[in-house]
Amino acid sequence: MDFLEWCDQHRIIVAVFPPHSTHRLQPLDVSLFSPLSTAYTNQLVQWAAKAQGLISLSKREFWTLFWSAFEASFSPENIASGWKRTGLLPFDPEVVLSQVTRIEEEGPDIDSDSVDSLVLQRPSARELRRLVDNVVDKSRDSDSSARKLKSTLESLQAEVELLRYENKGLRGTIIHEKQRRQRGKALEDYLFDRADPNSAQVFSPAKIAQARLKKATIEDKKQEEALQKESDKAERQKKAAAQKAQALERRMQREEEREKKRQAKETRKQEKEANRQIRNALKRASREITQQKQSIPQEASDAVEDNERTQDEIVVALPFTSEMPVPSQLSSRPNNGIERQVHTNSACIAGSKRPSLVVESGRELVVSYRDSGRPQRNSKRPRWLEYYDID
Repeated sequence: MDFLEWCDQHRIIVAVFPPHSTHRLQPLDVSLFSPLSTAYTNQLVQWAAKAQGLISLSKREFWTLFWSAFEASFSPENIASGWKRTGLLPFDPEVVLSQVTRIEEEGPDIDSDSVDSLVLQRPSARELRRLVDNVVDKSRDSDSSARKLKSTLESLQAEVELLRYENKGLRGTIIHEKQRRQRGKALEDYLFDRADPNSAQVFSPAKIAQARLKKATIEDKKQEEALQKESDKAERQKKAAAQKAQALERRMQREEEREKKRQAKETRKQEKEANRQIRNALKRASREITQQKQSIPQEASDAVEDNERTQDEIVVALPFTSEMPVPSQLSSRPNNGIERQVHTNSACIAGSKRPSLVVESGRELVVSYRDSGRPQRNSKRPRWLEYYDID
């Protein structure tokens, strides 16, 4: 059903022929293939008669015979006749129906003397089949058709006998020729004087022995040439195998080099990816450090603001003395100028507050007094600090 639907969609009319009717309903079978077969058979018979079966049919001869038969059968007239004889163009079903219906009209009897004229000339298998069909199907002229068929078969039988006799002789000739070719060269080929073939020839025992020796020499030379050919062939095969092995080795080397290059490329790619990841990690770490550095001043400023609101409560351990130390107790100076300076410093110390914390760094000195709020910062170390032991 799918096939019928597809044909309907593509506007194709499907025609189903009755069994055993294609030889009457198809134009090619009716008017082209049968003449082609007949023409090719005629060409083949003529060629075989000319060749007498001494040579075989080659491709060149086949094409020559077939093309001649094709040109004779596939003509415009035969093509048009095929459409007409099948009732397709022009459309006429009666052309086909008249070949299968019984004809009730009786025709005149055919005289027995004219039977010989009804013999088919070189009938083909298709023509014999048509003749048998007519004899079986048609009843009104069955006697005449039977006589015609009998005469045709007798003629064919006689022709077959003649061909059989001729082929038998040709087969004997072919067998004799093959046997002659299989035998070695005659000894006379080595005895006759080829320089003067018209002169008298004397076949003495010495000359026969010489001819046999010459023949053996020629045969040995042929064997040597055959062995040399075999050796050359083996050498060529060996050389070809070596070249093939070298080519295979070179191909394997190229594949190995390509694999090494691929691995090196993959390694470089991995190293590049690792370096890229390291650079990204360093960039992230650098950004984090930068952010931390940016956040440190803010935290320091916040700490300074907190210190301004609170008082220093750090306790510094001082010596257990109720009075300030005097310069004479700290050190004895022989120089009077130094003593005056010490007295001045002690006076300054006596008039100042006692510090609760002193912190010194490489750049500045921080002095803290109790209940004084924010620590004081001095860029230089005060001399009075030398008189205190601060832990």
